[in-house]
Formats: sequence, structure tokens, C-alpha cells
Amino acid sequence: METETRDETLQASSVLDELIDLEFEAFCAREGDENVTLDEVWKATADIPGSMAQAIIDDERADRF
Repeated sequence: METETRDETLQASSVLDELIDLEFEAFCAREGDENVTLDEVWKATADIPGSMAQAIIDDERADRF
């Protein structure tokens, strides 16, 4: 029974590994700056109008047409 549980865990792990965007993860590792605080990010993005969700939706719609 323990073997089945371990195998199922390995299968689930494999599926999750396929969902990871390794290219984006590498980009973040190269471009990220650990010295930037969350508060600084909030201040820098506070003046951006609208929401990121709407920006993504608009961008996806533009790609379709």
C-alpha cells in the first residue's frame, strides 16, 4: 500500500512539474532584485489605471483578432 501512495505522489509531482514555466522562472531569477521591497512595488504600481486582470483579458482578446 505504501508503494502505491509513493507512486501516486511521484505521478502528481510529475504532472505539476510539467506546469512550471521554466523559461519564466529563469527570467525572474536573472531580472529579479531581492533588494526591492513589496512596499516599493506597491508604490510603483499604484498609479497604473485599471486592473491587471482586465489588462490580461484585453491582451488575450486582442491576440484573437
